[in-house]
Amino acid sequence: MLALIVWHGIGSWSRLDAVLQNMHRARAINGLPDAIAVPYDIGDPKSYETAELLRGHTALAAHNIQSRDIVIKASKRELGDELGRSLPKWLTTLTGEPLIDALLAAARIAHHLNTHLLCGW
Repeated sequence: MLALIVWHGIGSWSRLDAVLQNMHRARAINGLPDAIAVPYDIGDPKSYETAELLRGHTALAAHNIQSRDIVIKASKRELGDELGRSLPKWLTTLTGEPLIDALLAAARIAHHLNTHLLCGW
C-alpha cells in the first residue's frame, strides 16, 4: 500500500481503495516485463472499466498480492493502523485515517510539484 502512495503517486482514497480491492485481478502486460495492469471500475451512475498501470517496485509488490489471489477489503482506519504499526515511531506517531490522509496529501503535493517542475514552472 505504501508503494502505491509513495512510488506510484496515488493521491485519493477512492482510487487507492479501488486498486487494493482489485489487485487480485492484476494482469501482466505483454512487452513490459516490469509492469502489470490492475483493472477497476469508475463512474457513477454509469460505470466504466479502467486500469492502473503499475511498474517497477510497485508492480513487484502488487504481483506478490495478485499471485496469492488476495482480495484486500479494509477500511481507511484499518489500513492506517496496520501501516502505522510497521513504521518507526521516530518517523510518525500517526495511525489510522490521519496517517492515510497525510500520505495521500503528500502524494498530491508531490504530483503537483512534479507537474509544475516538468512544465517549467
